[in-house]
Amino acid sequence: MRALWENKSEEERNAEKLRINVFRENKSEEERKAKLARLKALRENISEEERKADLTRLIVPRENKSEEERHLERLRLQNLRKNRTAKNASKETQRNKNSHRISRKRLMTEQPLCIALNELTEFDEKQN
Repeated sequence: MRALWENKSEEERNAEKLRINVFRENKSEEERKAKLARLKALRENISEEERKADLTRLIVPRENKSEEERHLERLRLQNLRKNRTAKNASKETQRNKNSHRISRKRLMTEQPLCIALNELTEFDEKQN
């Protein structure tokens, strides 16, 4: 098996890796088709114009969707974005709580030190 792999050109190996990665990743159907088109272009050394034409052929079915399907897809994407922003917002509030908690702890430890330092300086001034 290794001998077969070593006999392949660098381009063929890259194309093989790309094909394997297509199946590993969890992507939408359009993205998968686009990646397979890139793989095909690598394999056949297709020009850039032909590759773009392949990609537009993949995008055309998206335009053939009904208005309702497009609306549902838009809603799904909006919900994904909302969930992402909600997660980020909750992380931000948690960070703020943690920083507030830390500053309060710092105050609790620094205040007695400041008071003790002031008392020591006052005591030193009285001694002198």
